[in-house]
Amino acid sequence: MRTSFALAVAFLVATPLAAQNARAPQLLSNGAQVYGPSVCSSGDISAVVWKDAATNDIYASASDGRGINWSAPVRVDDDTISAWKGVYDYSIACRDGSIYLAWRDERNGKDDCYFSASHDGGATWSANIRLDDGSAAGAKAVDQAMIDVSGANVYVVMRVDKISGTGESTWLASSNDRGATWNPSLQADSDLGDCDYQDVSADGANAYVAFCDDRNASSDDDLFFIMTHDGGLTWMMPEVQIDPSGPANGDLEAAEIHLSVVGQNAVISWLEDELPSAASDEEVHFMSSSDGGHTWNPEVILMTGSDADNHHMSFDGSTVVVTWEDNSTGADEAYAAVSSDFGATWTTTMVSSGGAAYPVAAGAGDTWGVAWSGPAYPEGTMLAISRDYGVSFGAGVDCAIGSPGDTDYVELAHNPMYNNFVTAWLDDVLGVNDCYAGGARSATLTPVSASFTPGDNIHFEASGFPASDAGSTFVALISSGTGNYLTPYGDNRSTGLLDNPYIPKWMSHLSGTIDAFGNGTTVVGSLSIPGVPAGSTFYTTGVAFTGGGGVVFGDISDVTEFVIM
Repeated sequence: MRTSFALAVAFLVATPLAAQNARAPQLLSNGAQVYGPSVCSSGDISAVVWKDAATNDIYASASDGRGINWSAPVRVDDDTISAWKGVYDYSIACRDGSIYLAWRDERNGKDDCYFSASHDGGATWSANIRLDDGSAAGAKAVDQAMIDVSGANVYVVMRVDKISGTGESTWLASSNDRGATWNPSLQADSDLGDCDYQDVSADGANAYVAFCDDRNASSDDDLFFIMTHDGGLTWMMPEVQIDPSGPANGDLEAAEIHLSVVGQNAVISWLEDELPSAASDEEVHFMSSSDGGHTWNPEVILMTGSDADNHHMSFDGSTVVVTWEDNSTGADEAYAAVSSDFGATWTTTMVSSGGAAYPVAAGAGDTWGVAWSGPAYPEGTMLAISRDYGVSFGAGVDCAIGSPGDTDYVELAHNPMYNNFVTAWLDDVLGVNDCYAGGARSATLTPVSASFTPGDNIHFEASGFPASDAGSTFVALISSGTGNYLTPYGDNRSTGLLDNPYIPKWMSHLSGTIDAFGNGTTVVGSLSIPGVPAGSTFYTTGVAFTGGGGVVFGDISDVTEFVIM
C-alpha cells in the first residue's frame, strides 16, 4: 500500500458512535404504498424489487455486495396499461453480476409470467418477455413463479391453471443464454391431480423441480420430483413420488416446498400433517440426496408435537439450515435446525424471544443468519447471526433500528464475497408500507478510549469475527472519509474508506490477533490522540488476514464512524 501521514494521524483520533452490527436502514421506495419485497445478493451486486400499489409498476434498487448505498428506483416492467402485477420473496436472483426477475402480470387479461434481466448493475432492464406456460397469452392464470439461475441458465417454475379441466399444473421455463431467448416450456406433472406448491433449483444445465399434487387422494398432496440434464429441453424421466409417507398418506401443507441442489447434493424440506404422528399439526420434514435426487436418504422429522408454520431452508452444499415458527412454548417463536453433515445430525435453536413470524435463513460457510418479523406489534426486522456453522446464534438485532412503525415481509439474502447479510422489508412508519433495505455483518471494530480527547490513549477492539478468522491478524484501517479503497494483493473488496493507506510503521499499534471467540484487541496504551480539531470525523474498518506464504484476507467489518471531542 502507498503511505500517507494523514492516515497515520487519522488512526489516532476519534470518538465512537454507538457500536452496533445493524446498518442504518435506507428508504428505497418513493413514499407510496408498496408490495413485496424480494432481495438477492451475490458477488459485488445486491438488489431489491417491489411493486408500487398505486401504479402497479415494478421497481428495483441496486447496491454492491455490501448493501451500503442503494440506487434510485428503476422501473422494470414496460407495461403501458398499469395492469395488476405481483412480486414475491422468490421472484429475484442475482448471479455473476446480473439480476434476474420473474413476476405475475395481468397485462394480457389473466396472470401471465413475465421476465426481465439487468446486466449493468440494475441501471437498465431488458424488454419484458412473456414466458411460455402452455397456453396463449392471458388464457390461463399463473398462480406462482419461482426463479433460479446457474451460469447462463435461467429457470422459472410456474403453477398454472390446467389447459383443460380444473386445478393447476406445474411448468418449467428455461433459457440457456441469460434470459435473451427461451426454450419451449415443459410440463412437470403428468396432469393427474391439482398441483399446489413447487420449487426449482439449478446447477448449470441440471435443473430440478419439486412439486406436490393430490393425484392419489383428493385434497391430500404428495411430494414429487423431476429433473432435466440438458438445460430444460427435455425431462430425464417422468416425475416420481419421494415423500416417505407414500401415496394417499399425509398431506403437504403451508404454502411452500424448499429445494436446493449444489453439485450432486440435493436437499428438500416441507411441512406435512395427516400422519400417525401429526393428525392436524404440521411437522417439519427433511430429506437429502447425494446423487442429484436419483435416490434419497431416510427422512428426518425436524419438529413434531406442536404446529409448525412458515418454514424456510438455505443450503451451501455442505451446511443446511431449516427455519420455522411453532407454538411449543405457548407463542410462536422462530427456530433454526442446522446440520453440517448432510442431515445425519442436527442442532436446533430457538433464535427469537417474545414472538416471531415468517423466519427466513441465508448464509454460507461458518456464517448463517435467520431473519424474522417480531417480537410483537409494532414488529421490528430481527436478525440473528451464527458465526460458528450454526452451532449457536447471537441475540437478534433489529435491522429497522427501533423504527416506531410496524415492519412486515422481512426478507434476507447473504453475500459470500463480503460475508454480509442484506435485509429488505416493508415499514409503515411514514403512514403506508414503504420498502427499506438494511442488514449487518458479524465482524465489528470498536475504538476504545476513556474520553476520546487529545492526549488520551486509544486502542481498537475486534469482535464478532467468524470462526474461520480465528488465529488471523486483524488491522484497523482508518480514513478521513468513506469511499471505495480496495483490499490489495488481488483481493479487491471495498473497505468502504477513502484511498488513505496507512504507514507500515503504525502496523504494530493497529493490529492484533483474533481469538477462538472472534475477539481481539490492538495494543493498549501504545497510542494517544494528538491535537486535532474537535468535531473532525474519521472512519474505521477492521480487516482480517493471514500471512506466511502470501497475504490471504478474511472478513471485513462494516465502516464505523468516529468524531473527535
